[in-house]
Amino acid sequence: MEEEQIKRFAACAKGRGVRIEKPTCHIFISVATTGNKGLRKLWDKKYNQPASDFP
Repeated sequence: MEEEQIKRFAACAKGRGVRIEKPTCHIFISVATTGNKGLRKLWDKKYNQPASDFP
């Protein structure tokens, strides 16, 4: 499988240009729920507190 590349030119001596090829990658991320609602409630209580509650 061949990667797509971003092709650019950079300035070089004597008015010439040098070709720059920047490889790219495509990443696919899939997210699924685990069904553990107790963990979500714990996280909400721990991290979603008003600023006045922190010491």
